[in-house]
Amino acid sequence: MIRVILKNTGRILILLAVLTAALPLSAADIETEISSSRIHEGETAVLKLMISNSTSDIKPLKVPGINGLNISFRGSTRSFQFINGKSWSGTILNFSIYGEKKGRYTIPPFVLEADGERLVSKEIGLTVLAGSGGAASSRDEQDGSRVSLRGGVEFASDTVSVGEPLIVRYFLYHGGTRDFEIEGIRNNPESRGFLVKKINEEIPDSETMQGDAAFIRTHVATYCFIPAEPGSFFPGGGSIVVSQEIIRGPFTMPGRREIMFPKKAVKVTALPGKGRPSEFRGDVGDFTVEVKVPETGVRLYDEVRIPVKVSGSGNLFTLSKPVPEKNEPVKVIVEDVNSSVRAEGEVLTGEKNYLLTLIPDRSGEIDLGPVSISAYNPGTKKYETASSAPIVLNVVGTGQDSRAGEVEFDKSEDSMSFSIPLIVGIIIAVAGAVVSIVLWERKKYRVVVHHNSKPVEKDEEKDSAEKRKELILSMTRAIDEGNDDSFLRFADMALKHVDEKNISSNIKDEIHQIKDRIYTCRYGGGRPGDDELSRIRNVLTKVLKG
Repeated sequence: MIRVILKNTGRILILLAVLTAALPLSAADIETEISSSRIHEGETAVLKLMISNSTSDIKPLKVPGINGLNISFRGSTRSFQFINGKSWSGTILNFSIYGEKKGRYTIPPFVLEADGERLVSKEIGLTVLAGSGGAASSRDEQDGSRVSLRGGVEFASDTVSVGEPLIVRYFLYHGGTRDFEIEGIRNNPESRGFLVKKINEEIPDSETMQGDAAFIRTHVATYCFIPAEPGSFFPGGGSIVVSQEIIRGPFTMPGRREIMFPKKAVKVTALPGKGRPSEFRGDVGDFTVEVKVPETGVRLYDEVRIPVKVSGSGNLFTLSKPVPEKNEPVKVIVEDVNSSVRAEGEVLTGEKNYLLTLIPDRSGEIDLGPVSISAYNPGTKKYETASSAPIVLNVVGTGQDSRAGEVEFDKSEDSMSFSIPLIVGIIIAVAGAVVSIVLWERKKYRVVVHHNSKPVEKDEEKDSAEKRKELILSMTRAIDEGNDDSFLRFADMALKHVDEKNISSNIKDEIHQIKDRIYTCRYGGGRPGDDELSRIRNVLTKVLKG
């Protein structure tokens, strides 16, 4: 009996050993850590999910969404730490939690996947206090910094129109000892829905109040955010790395720290459709246009270079190239020369210089009209047109010296003499031959044109119809392939085949809206949705098919 029991026990032990060998040595483990459990409105806390015993890529499956907080994934890092005599190694997933409204929050568990296993973090509490205190100062104090450093962002406005520049300035708030050095930007500002341009600006240090405490404000950077589409967004954020002496008990040592900046809610409104001129190309601002017209006559086919200066306040970064108002027999080339853009208070100002190269194709007076830019002025809430003085060219000659090819006879006594009647006879004979040739060629040309005019017109109509059909197929193919850039390019080409004289006023307004949207998406950084792409394709298909 005892032998049987021992035999069965041995089998069980062997089976357990086999099963143990088949299992992984240890399952992935997850720990949750937050930089501060108390922040102010406009501040950002960092939440770290620390995963150990994992050998594969780890990805978040579910990020909690909480009204009053903005939670975003900032990336992952592999880390090795030695804390309190214990070592730890693994992967850290970093999340930023931006406090939008005051209150007490419970952040639900995050769901992750590691080695095919679903991991769930623990709940964690966060309190958002009223008032903006910049980046989390409590973490600064925990690090033992000699002074408290806070990051702050100042927005010129919280409501702008599409294309209207928004000036955003980044600052560091500190106690004034300046025992720190800014090493550089670690994370760029959040810019979804905006085109972002950095502006060179120098702002001296100044004293400011944050709550009941006085701080010194040091300028870090200035950006211009240009909204590309309407909606509600949270721009700002980002972080920088500073080096600073850290106090560790009785010792001080150099250290590097990350200072985070808050985000802010910004509402972007669409440009009004009422009063929008047909020549509007998406420009926003208050501008003036100047040209320098030549005072003397110009020669036929010679290049005439005319400087054009556009100055004022508004979106000078994506300004449309200015062209003359009238379409005369003159070849026009527009080139960017230079620009000077700066932030003055809450507006973007400066000037852009262009060079118009004109090549006249006929003699006489050519009136090209003024150089104009139609723009939406956010100050007056109206569409306005800025125009220069008219460009009038007095085209003379043929572009060559009038004496070229002229022969001068020697009037000395030894010069050869000619018979006047003989010269007159030769001229009459040559003129008669030239007239005969011209009459014969004109007669032959009329016959050719008479026989070929109708087929040429039909061929041109056929080519135009084939081109429209090809553009419709290309737009459809681009949507099927999910290629937004190709679709916008083909749609822009299709707009050039739209004859606005033969469409209704309602369709004409819709075509103008499509032009603005395509311009915004191609040059302002906006991205259209699938439904919007299909709507644009359907409208253009209907118009192109007539």
